[in-house]
Amino acid sequence: MTGERIRLELLKAMSLDTPSVCFRLMLETGLLNQVLP
Repeated sequence: MTGERIRLELLKAMSLDTPSVCFRLMLETGLLNQVLP
């Protein structure tokens, strides 16, 4: 999965009503660290 792909998934998740759930998942999987500089 490329960084751009991850960003697209982030944008889709942020458009939902429960972005905190996605961020918690991403923090647990370590994906958030790959997206942020």
